[in-house]
Amino acid sequence: MPPGGATPGRYKVKITAVDTEVVRLPLEVPLQDPRGELTFIDNILVRARTDEGPVGIGWAFSLNGRNTASLKGAVDELKAGLVGRNPLRLGEIQDALRHIAFNVGPGGLITMAMAALDVAVWDLRGKLLNLPIADLLGRRRDRVPVYASQGLWRNYGPEELAAQAAEYAALGFRAVKLRVGGEADPEKEVERVRVVREAVGWGVDVMADVNQGWTPWRAVVLGRRFQEYGLYWLEDPVPMLDLAGSDEVARALDVPVCAGEDH
Repeated sequence: MPPGGATPGRYKVKITAVDTEVVRLPLEVPLQDPRGELTFIDNILVRARTDEGPVGIGWAFSLNGRNTASLKGAVDELKAGLVGRNPLRLGEIQDALRHIAFNVGPGGLITMAMAALDVAVWDLRGKLLNLPIADLLGRRRDRVPVYASQGLWRNYGPEELAAQAAEYAALGFRAVKLRVGGEADPEKEVERVRVVREAVGWGVDVMADVNQGWTPWRAVVLGRRFQEYGLYWLEDPVPMLDLAGSDEVARALDVPVCAGEDH
């Protein structure tokens, strides 16, 4: 009997078409990152359609329209690697995507575009086999640690940060992440970490994300100041391509340095 009660016919399913569209989501409250104010998010929505009916959904996103057209264009070029293929034969699809992108990847825009299509295929696999994606990935546990971070952006002042962090702790989150890196005055950066720590107490982990906004020198100076508040990690303190700088910061601090999500 096939996994999840799927009928044998499902193993002959084919992807017949892949549609893409841009769905723009305005932000009720603008967010702030090192490159400026964020007022909307563009989602490149992928629908992988099959001859048996189920549709797989995937997506990639851009901020404030940065690279939206390029990202959608990359998805549209790559989607030919899915059409006519069986979504249960994941390796064949991944090989086809790599073949299409062999002279421009991996990394960056191409990886994001591949991910949007890959998510759609995994969604299809779960629907066809009637199994949670966690089971398809080899579930090993029933609980995983999570952290809350949505309301802890740079445009939040100390009072708003403290209130939001306390709310997350009250909801049961055992970790929260705030953004730093937007203040010219280093004391204001330290204050942001301090008020969050005081709001959640020492039973909740606190992380700080710089979003690649500092020089190595500033990261070391402020990272050492943050250490007294027991940071769980300091994320992306320097630009992602400054590997030497990232190494310098990691060696200088007791706080673990977390980096690499944009590679």
